[in-house]
Amino acid sequence: MSVTGAATRVGMAPRAAGLTFETAQEHWRTEHRDVALGIPGLIGYVQNHAVLSDGVPLLPYPGFDMCAETEFADFETMRRGFASEHYRQTVRNDEQNLIDGNRFMLALTRRQVLVDGAPAEDAVKLITLLRTHPASTRERMIETLLGPYVEAASEARPQRHELLITQPEEHEPGLPPCCDAIDLLWFSSSDEALEALRSVLSDRAGWLLAGIAFGTERLLAKPIRQR
Repeated sequence: MSVTGAATRVGMAPRAAGLTFETAQEHWRTEHRDVALGIPGLIGYVQNHAVLSDGVPLLPYPGFDMCAETEFADFETMRRGFASEHYRQTVRNDEQNLIDGNRFMLALTRRQVLVDGAPAEDAVKLITLLRTHPASTRERMIETLLGPYVEAASEARPQRHELLITQPEEHEPGLPPCCDAIDLLWFSSSDEALEALRSVLSDRAGWLLAGIAFGTERLLAKPIRQR
């Protein structure tokens, strides 16, 4: 296992009223990408586009349409980037045509690599947002995710496995984190991811998190690295 020194911001938002899933994803992949790449200090930018079936997400709607990972050398550099004139003017102006900013969600995280594989170009990513159960603690949930859960999830044979651990102190005094951790599992196909979700991840791995994590949301996505 390894932890990257970089800071990763995961931003999630519903699409703006009047947009279809396909229209929103196309605008995000092209026009919005072009302006987002100009954020000062940005060293990594991944768009997680929902895998669609008949025009809607393959999994139940998770409460957002856009899910982006933006990476910076550290949180101070990240704060300067999102306080820049380019972000406040150019990027925010474009976001008004793309997302419902009133329902924007955020997690400021550090990335822990659990299975350091190289996903195939056409791999899909199963994203799970996890919140601590009221009867448990954040520390116990993270300990479980980094320990027995990793071993159990490995039975699904993911191409890669990462955990984004939310840093609550980095949110203060701004928008509170929407979750405590984000589990990222790569699979060769949507069918393989769904089979893992129905079996391994709902069996021993899911059982390990019972009473520790509660209120999970999931997205099956095609990750597109823009930088």
